[in-house]
Amino acid sequence: MKSKFLVIICIIPLLAGAFFCPSAYAAGSPSTFRIGNTTAIINGDPIVMDIAPYIKDGRTFMPIAYVAQALGISNNHIHWDEASQTINMMDDSNVVQVQVGSTTIMVGGGQSSMDVAPEICNGRSCLPTALIVRAFGGTAVWDEDTQTITISARSAGQENNSLFP
Repeated sequence: MKSKFLVIICIIPLLAGAFFCPSAYAAGSPSTFRIGNTTAIINGDPIVMDIAPYIKDGRTFMPIAYVAQALGISNNHIHWDEASQTINMMDDSNVVQVQVGSTTIMVGGGQSSMDVAPEICNGRSCLPTALIVRAFGGTAVWDEDTQTITISARSAGQENNSLFP
Protein backbone atom coordinates (compact mmCIF):
# COMPACT_ATOMS: atom_id res chain seq x y z
CA MET A 1 0.00 0.00 0.00
CA LYS A 2 2.81 2.36 0.92
CA SER A 3 4.57 1.74 -2.44
CA LYS A 4 1.36 2.46 -4.43
CA PHE A 5 0.98 5.73 -2.58
CA LEU A 6 4.61 6.62 -3.32
CA VAL A 7 4.16 5.83 -7.03
CA ILE A 8 1.06 8.02 -7.19
CA ILE A 9 2.86 10.87 -5.43
CA CYS A 10 5.70 10.65 -7.98
CA ILE A 11 3.49 10.32 -11.08
CA ILE A 12 1.06 13.17 -10.36
CA PRO A 13 3.69 15.94 -10.69
CA LEU A 14 4.96 14.39 -13.93
CA LEU A 15 1.46 14.32 -15.40
CA ALA A 16 0.75 17.84 -14.20
CA GLY A 17 3.99 19.00 -15.84
CA ALA A 18 2.93 17.46 -19.15
CA PHE A 19 -0.33 19.39 -19.07
CA PHE A 20 0.73 22.67 -17.52
CA CYS A 21 4.37 23.14 -18.46
CA PRO A 22 4.80 25.93 -21.07
CA SER A 23 7.13 23.78 -23.18
CA ALA A 24 4.25 21.33 -23.66
CA TYR A 25 2.68 24.02 -25.84
CA ALA A 26 5.90 24.98 -27.60
CA ALA A 27 4.96 23.69 -31.06
CA GLY A 28 2.23 26.27 -31.52
CA SER A 29 3.65 29.08 -29.41
CA PRO A 30 4.50 32.41 -31.00
CA SER A 31 8.18 33.40 -30.93
CA THR A 32 9.29 36.81 -29.69
CA PHE A 33 12.44 38.74 -30.48
CA ARG A 34 13.54 42.18 -29.28
CA ILE A 35 15.75 44.56 -31.24
CA GLY A 36 19.27 44.63 -29.82
CA ASN A 37 18.61 41.72 -27.44
CA THR A 38 20.20 38.30 -27.95
CA THR A 39 17.69 36.56 -25.67
CA ALA A 40 14.50 35.42 -27.39
CA ILE A 41 11.59 33.07 -26.84
CA ILE A 42 11.33 30.62 -29.75
CA ASN A 43 8.34 28.28 -29.76
CA GLY A 44 7.97 28.65 -26.00
CA ASP A 45 11.64 28.10 -25.10
CA PRO A 46 14.14 30.83 -24.09
CA ILE A 47 17.29 30.84 -26.20
CA VAL A 48 20.38 33.00 -26.53
CA MET A 49 21.19 34.01 -30.10
CA ASP A 50 24.67 34.85 -31.35
CA ILE A 51 23.36 37.95 -33.15
CA ALA A 52 20.57 40.22 -31.93
CA PRO A 53 17.80 41.34 -34.29
CA TYR A 54 18.47 44.76 -35.76
CA ILE A 55 16.75 47.35 -37.92
CA LYS A 56 18.22 48.51 -41.21
CA ASP A 57 16.46 50.57 -43.88
CA GLY A 58 13.25 50.35 -41.86
CA ARG A 59 13.21 46.53 -41.79
CA THR A 60 13.92 44.05 -39.01
CA PHE A 61 16.75 41.64 -39.81
CA MET A 62 17.56 38.37 -38.07
CA PRO A 63 19.82 35.42 -38.83
CA ILE A 64 18.06 32.85 -40.99
CA ALA A 65 18.42 30.05 -38.42
CA TYR A 66 16.25 31.87 -35.86
CA VAL A 67 13.59 32.90 -38.37
CA ALA A 68 13.44 29.29 -39.57
CA GLN A 69 13.25 27.95 -36.03
CA ALA A 70 10.35 30.30 -35.24
CA LEU A 71 8.56 29.00 -38.35
CA GLY A 72 9.15 25.36 -37.40
CA ILE A 73 11.67 24.81 -40.21
CA SER A 74 14.57 22.56 -39.24
CA ASN A 75 18.19 23.28 -40.13
CA ASN A 76 18.01 20.27 -42.46
CA HIS A 77 15.63 22.31 -44.63
CA ILE A 78 17.93 25.30 -45.02
CA HIS A 79 20.61 25.25 -47.68
CA TRP A 80 23.37 27.86 -47.98
CA ASP A 81 25.30 28.01 -51.25
CA GLU A 82 28.53 29.87 -50.48
CA ALA A 83 29.50 30.36 -54.14
CA SER A 84 26.29 32.16 -55.11
CA GLN A 85 25.44 33.36 -51.57
CA THR A 86 21.97 31.91 -52.05
CA ILE A 87 19.70 30.66 -49.28
CA ASN A 88 17.02 28.02 -49.93
CA MET A 89 14.49 27.29 -47.19
CA MET A 90 11.64 24.80 -47.37
CA ASP A 91 8.78 23.58 -45.27
CA ASP A 92 6.20 20.91 -46.04
CA SER A 93 4.53 22.97 -48.77
CA ASN A 94 6.81 25.77 -49.88
CA VAL A 95 10.33 26.60 -51.10
CA VAL A 96 11.75 30.09 -50.65
CA GLN A 97 15.00 31.29 -52.22
CA VAL A 98 16.82 34.56 -51.58
CA GLN A 99 20.30 35.77 -52.41
CA VAL A 100 22.53 38.03 -50.33
CA GLY A 101 22.56 41.48 -51.92
CA SER A 102 19.55 40.78 -54.19
CA THR A 103 16.04 42.12 -53.72
CA THR A 104 14.52 39.22 -55.67
CA ILE A 105 12.67 36.52 -53.72
CA MET A 106 11.54 33.24 -55.25
CA VAL A 107 8.56 31.58 -53.57
CA GLY A 108 7.31 28.25 -54.89
CA GLY A 109 8.53 29.07 -58.40
CA GLY A 110 7.08 32.60 -58.44
CA GLN A 111 9.27 35.68 -58.28
CA SER A 112 8.78 39.02 -56.56
CA SER A 113 10.83 41.99 -55.36
CA MET A 114 11.71 42.91 -51.80
CA ASP A 115 12.45 46.47 -50.73
CA VAL A 116 15.62 45.36 -48.89
CA ALA A 117 18.09 42.56 -49.60
CA PRO A 118 19.41 39.84 -47.28
CA GLU A 119 22.94 40.54 -46.05
CA ILE A 120 25.85 39.04 -44.14
CA CYS A 121 26.30 40.37 -40.59
CA ASN A 122 29.08 39.03 -38.36
CA GLY A 123 29.41 35.99 -40.61
CA ARG A 124 25.69 35.14 -40.51
CA SER A 125 23.07 35.41 -43.28
CA CYS A 126 20.47 37.88 -42.06
CA LEU A 127 17.05 38.21 -43.63
CA PRO A 128 14.35 40.89 -43.73
CA THR A 129 12.16 39.02 -41.25
CA ALA A 130 8.55 39.93 -42.06
CA LEU A 131 8.76 39.16 -45.77
CA ILE A 132 10.32 35.73 -45.20
CA VAL A 133 7.74 34.90 -42.51
CA ARG A 134 4.88 35.84 -44.86
CA ALA A 135 6.45 33.79 -47.66
CA PHE A 136 5.89 30.74 -45.45
CA GLY A 137 2.34 31.76 -44.53
CA GLY A 138 3.22 32.90 -41.02
CA THR A 139 2.63 36.25 -39.38
CA ALA A 140 5.07 38.79 -38.04
CA VAL A 141 3.75 41.52 -35.74
CA TRP A 142 5.84 44.55 -34.81
CA ASP A 143 5.38 46.34 -31.46
CA GLU A 144 7.01 49.76 -31.72
CA ASP A 145 6.76 50.49 -27.99
CA THR A 146 8.70 47.39 -26.91
CA GLN A 147 10.79 47.06 -30.12
CA THR A 148 9.56 43.46 -30.30
CA ILE A 149 8.64 41.27 -33.24
CA THR A 150 6.34 38.30 -32.66
CA ILE A 151 6.41 35.50 -35.21
CA SER A 152 3.66 32.91 -35.50
CA ALA A 153 4.05 29.97 -37.85
CA ARG A 154 1.27 28.80 -40.13
CA SER A 155 -0.88 26.28 -38.25
CA ALA A 156 -1.03 22.69 -39.48
CA GLY A 157 -3.81 22.42 -42.04
CA GLN A 158 -3.96 26.20 -42.49
CA GLU A 159 -3.77 27.29 -46.09
CA ASN A 160 -0.53 29.01 -47.06
CA ASN A 161 -1.62 32.51 -48.05
CA SER A 162 1.89 33.69 -48.71
CA LEU A 163 3.17 36.30 -51.16
CA PHE A 164 1.86 34.58 -54.26
CA PRO A 165 -1.56 33.19 -55.19
